[in-house]
Amino acid sequence: MRLAVLSLVFVMAVCAATGQTVSAPLAAPLAAPSTADSQPITAADPTTARRVQAADLIYAGAFRIPEGDRVGCDYGTGAHCFTYGGLFGLGPNGGSLYLRGHAWAGGVGEVSVPATLTLAETATVLQDIHDPSDGVEVDPGEVNGQGPFAGLVHNDRLIVSGSTYYDADGSQTDTHGVSGLDLSRAGDFDGWYRFDPALVANPRSIGGYMTSIPSEWQALLGGPAFTGNCCLSIISHSSAGPAATVFDPADVGVTDPLTGTTVLFYPLAHPLEPESTQNDYFNLATQIGGVAFPAATRSVLFIGRQGTGPYCYGDGAPCGDVCDGSKGTHAYPYRHQIWAYDANDLAAVRSGLKQTWEIRPYAVWPLNEMDSSGCASISGAVYDPVANRLFIAERYGDQPIVHVYTIAHAGHALDRRLLLPALAR
Repeated sequence: MRLAVLSLVFVMAVCAATGQTVSAPLAAPLAAPSTADSQPITAADPTTARRVQAADLIYAGAFRIPEGDRVGCDYGTGAHCFTYGGLFGLGPNGGSLYLRGHAWAGGVGEVSVPATLTLAETATVLQDIHDPSDGVEVDPGEVNGQGPFAGLVHNDRLIVSGSTYYDADGSQTDTHGVSGLDLSRAGDFDGWYRFDPALVANPRSIGGYMTSIPSEWQALLGGPAFTGNCCLSIISHSSAGPAATVFDPADVGVTDPLTGTTVLFYPLAHPLEPESTQNDYFNLATQIGGVAFPAATRSVLFIGRQGTGPYCYGDGAPCGDVCDGSKGTHAYPYRHQIWAYDANDLAAVRSGLKQTWEIRPYAVWPLNEMDSSGCASISGAVYDPVANRLFIAERYGDQPIVHVYTIAHAGHALDRRLLLPALAR
């Protein structure tokens, strides 16, 4: 392995390696990895960096999340419960995670990441569950559920995204706000703000998962971070496939409306795959929980769950779904999955050479270590670009679990303080 130091902030770990792709059997075959996938990257040109392959995802272990915070879980109301919540974001020091509270009660808390990644370990609560949006609704009056969706620490502030859970009338317009890192402090939320409506993407394909963009790619893509969302009901008011908009988190609370560039988005008229079909890319049973962009690569990775069986709408039993008996969309069996995109394609969209829906993943592959039952579910995924760790939460039951992967051959940020100035003060 050799190191190439970028003049900005990153140390690139580079070595020649090859991998394999897993292509969908019911769609056009994916191209084999290009020769560039096995080439060392050059600091001067990130567009020639290698692409992450399936073999690069290394399972590091898993740990448990406590059922409740230090106040204690109220099972009757869901207050102060981490059960049936989800991953919200990476904590400010990289050794902790923000977690959503129970869907009934909402809120966000913070827990540590254990030093040993085994199911014998349970995370320690660092901050009890509080509402980072101070009760301000992202879509006032919406009765079908709404709230903070994800968080991104940037410049000593917690950037908060929000979406409604079910938007039949397409009424949501605002998506982002900002709060402090002390979750218990009331009255410090500023939001919600909307993006310029001239953007290609709709609000519910923007107000969700977020991640930082490696410094060597920021000029090419037009900003320091991604925000996006996918696959929410009603699908015509979301994205029919992974979505990403480039933005500057520093603008939240400063610029109104927010500006950005949508580089990936699938309107219902141009889905990644037809929404009611059996395939490995997208149908109405697809869930996307997060996004990662490892340094020293040109891969943008979306993490989620895909229903790979026959698509069916109705009650679970007649649809052959042994995992979910409720009425809705089904495509049993389900698997955890990565959708891998080439950042060069996203840059081509930004340059106007392609439409947001014209690009496709260069590979998809399953994450078999998390589930072997066919009942895979996901409740958020966040990436630590300094430690190069990917955290993925299963949809929470009474015993929440977070799985951890590392990504081989990816670079590491040289200094976390460059991403999180709070730690330098």
